[in-house]
Amino acid sequence: MSIGISIKLASDDITPSARALQRGLQPDRLFPIIGRSGVNTIREHLFGLNQTRPNALGGPRTNFYAAAARGTHFDVAADGAQISINQVGIAQRYFGGAISPRKAKYLTIPARAEAYGKRAGEFPDLVVLWGRHGPYALARAAQSAVSFRRGRDGRYKLIKGGARGGEVLFWLVKSATQPPDETVLPSDEAMRDQLDRDVGSYVQRLHRRGADTTGGAS
Repeated sequence: MSIGISIKLASDDITPSARALQRGLQPDRLFPIIGRSGVNTIREHLFGLNQTRPNALGGPRTNFYAAAARGTHFDVAADGAQISINQVGIAQRYFGGAISPRKAKYLTIPARAEAYGKRAGEFPDLVVLWGRHGPYALARAAQSAVSFRRGRDGRYKLIKGGARGGEVLFWLVKSATQPPDETVLPSDEAMRDQLDRDVGSYVQRLHRRGADTTGGAS
């Protein structure tokens, strides 16, 4: 699922710099400035989240927010710029809501660091753990562990027996509810402030270019 953000120019909330540009520029030149400003603001925010929100379980990171930042782009629309974030799961984190399995009967929730960012099917030795109300977890199959030592006579003798495996890798749930997290994206104020700065810089560049063309007139 992707998430889309629209940035439109309205007469009642347009910045002073953008209003000046609107009077003097065609939309096909102005709207890409708006789109690039929004994309850069969102990318910077997402890369920041990638640094400050590590995997809560530890272990290798999936770098979810960095991938979302790289998947952010814009398209020019009739009345502004349309920014899209092509990253599965980003809309779910922003809006929140119920999560239900699409094909299987249960969701698999990672219980250990090694399971984070992976599917249960990537572990060939998983077994289902059952409780009073049905299956509740997927765990590694327990195996016997045997150690031998070679004696002076050249024969191997059993010195220690035991078991290994049995660790729970995933909890099984029929559904889950994720709370919304608006901090996944920069605030509207941050977007407007950066847009004002970027458009203001663009106005200054146009002014300098105009001054150079007219021989330095202001």
